[in-house]
Amino acid sequence: IKYPIIYFIAYLITLIILSKIVFNIKASFCSIEEGQKGTSRFACLEELKKQYKAIPESKIEFEGKAGIPISRYEDKILIDESAVNNLIIGTTRSGKGETFVVPTIDIYSRAKIKASLIINDPKGELIAMSKDILEKRGYRVELLNLVQPMNSMSYNPLQLIIDACNEGNYSEAQNLCKTLTYALYYNPNSKDPFWQNSAMSLVNALILALIDDCLKKCNLINEDIKVLKENLKLYYKNNDIELIEKNKKIINKLEENKLKEKSKITLYTVANMLSELGGSKDSFGNNRLDEYFNKLSANSVAKMQYATSKFADGTARGSIFSVAMSELQRFTMDDIAKMTSKNSINLKDIGFKKNNNKPVALFMVTPDYDASNHVISSIFVRQLYYVLAKEASLNERGKCDREVIFLLDEFGNMPVIEGMANIITVCLGRGIKFNLIIQAYSQLKKLYGDDYKTIIGNCGNQIYILTNENETAEEFSKLIGEQTILTYSRAGKILDITKNQTESLDGRRLLKPEELKLQEGECVVVRVIKRRDIYGNKIIPHPIYNRGETSLKYRYEYLYLDFDNENKSLNTIEVNTLHKEVILEDILFKENENNYSNEDEKNINEKANDKVKDHLNSEEDLADQFIEEDSKNEFELIDFKLSQVFAPDELIKVNFMLSTELNLNFSKDINEISWIDFKELAEENIENKNIKKFYELGCIQVESLI
Repeated sequence: IKYPIIYFIAYLITLIILSKIVFNIKASFCSIEEGQKGTSRFACLEELKKQYKAIPESKIEFEGKAGIPISRYEDKILIDESAVNNLIIGTTRSGKGETFVVPTIDIYSRAKIKASLIINDPKGELIAMSKDILEKRGYRVELLNLVQPMNSMSYNPLQLIIDACNEGNYSEAQNLCKTLTYALYYNPNSKDPFWQNSAMSLVNALILALIDDCLKKCNLINEDIKVLKENLKLYYKNNDIELIEKNKKIINKLEENKLKEKSKITLYTVANMLSELGGSKDSFGNNRLDEYFNKLSANSVAKMQYATSKFADGTARGSIFSVAMSELQRFTMDDIAKMTSKNSINLKDIGFKKNNNKPVALFMVTPDYDASNHVISSIFVRQLYYVLAKEASLNERGKCDREVIFLLDEFGNMPVIEGMANIITVCLGRGIKFNLIIQAYSQLKKLYGDDYKTIIGNCGNQIYILTNENETAEEFSKLIGEQTILTYSRAGKILDITKNQTESLDGRRLLKPEELKLQEGECVVVRVIKRRDIYGNKIIPHPIYNRGETSLKYRYEYLYLDFDNENKSLNTIEVNTLHKEVILEDILFKENENNYSNEDEKNINEKANDKVKDHLNSEEDLADQFIEEDSKNEFELIDFKLSQVFAPDELIKVNFMLSTELNLNFSKDINEISWIDFKELAEENIENKNIKKFYELGCIQVESLI
């Protein structure tokens, strides 16, 4: 080839010209979208099949654990069984119950590894349609019925505090008290928290004082029973049938009295205590509630909690008492008072396997027409979480033996749950999951203030069904993300056919707020922590838009045979309640109540006299009897101070008895009063059974001292 350099140069020029032409064509006609304004997109069905477990849509039990429905195809449901909390947004009549709540109950009940379920059930429709099928699938169904409290399980909100005091763990009892009163009195919108904080302290004081008082009385009864049982041994030894029977009757009576004392530890009794003592004065013009707490020891926690009310002036004190009583008032309603006077469920059973116990499905039925008692369900949720978390921390695995799933429909209408932001942050590690169903973000913001962001942020899945609040639609639209789109514009005169066109890039949300007016069955899922598929491969958790073939079905389309809401209602469910026979008069607060009836005292006296006679006739000779007679004469001559005769707590009761029963106010310390003076005074008023009791007790104590 001649002149190869010329050919090479010509080839190079041609290549450059062609490259320029190709570049111009590509620059003019090819897409310029490269994610400059956003890279979000919706996940496709094929991706979802690799990322989530598929189960049969109904009836058939499946292996492993359950989870919430994420999407579906054909006759399969894709579920998320991972450790994740979920937030569901669905306004009234949006179909959230039919497309999410009931299917979720069905899915969890069909799993081989079953979880316990705690379900908030406004109106009671869920338990009506679910009870039979849940029991058939191995669940123990419980009902906390605030619509019909006399057809409900029994639930005493003070039971955990009682248990802590019985164990001697008073620090835990105080914390449980604060948790309870927080639920009762906390108002995030309060302009002056002084009143609610003072009411909390007052009710804390009343609860702790009442429990301490009742448990002390029970301990005294136990001591009496112990003595009587020792006497029984002697009677059995002497084969004295009459005394054996008498003693047994007295012991049985004391056991009944002990149960009666324990039954008084209720919020009904607390309200009655505040009403009786807070609104009355003693014969000296002193407030009876003040006097009650004045008698407590200086290191009494109850006394210290009462300080806020004690130091308040008349007007402020009246306001504190009124605020405290306003929330306790609900527990004075007959049905609620009875329901909260007993306890029929062990909260540990819900999350921990014991003797192969069944999983629990507990429904909290709250009236949609009256929110006054809704706080009881919030208290229950908080106390249940406390028990489960505490037991889990002591468990070898650090979590519940059985998963516990909270399915809280209308969570935005439930009163504030104390510490919810912290709970939802750490609950997953304990084997506890929360599914919070709200109508709009504003509900959470109103209830929990700035903590609402923490609650939302700890929900790994947010499922949008429908909202009628623009702010929520706007926020969720942002959450879904933006994609990059190509926009066109043109310029030129009206009749000019050679207009100039320009292209530009812009960002567009995958769904604008106005596009979130979804059709029935449609929903959008925004997931954050789903970063691996079922095979362990890393993935990007693109949002999910369920529509068309992946739309969620309504209950009536495929679950109506198992979950029938046509022929069943809350009224068809019967619960064997512990509190049906409760007589409210038996649990009224009664100050200085004696544990013995007059007949009991007579029997005890007869028992004591008979025991002495028996002892003299069988064990002692005549000389010993003379010696004892001398001792009795000596007993009449020797005097003691009351501080030597009575224990400190007994002295307090003696002092109170003398001031209230006989209107006596001694100028000198009660400790310095002589036994003989007290004895003479008591003998003059022996018809008073309280005075008679301490007189007889003192005689026994003095005789033992001599």
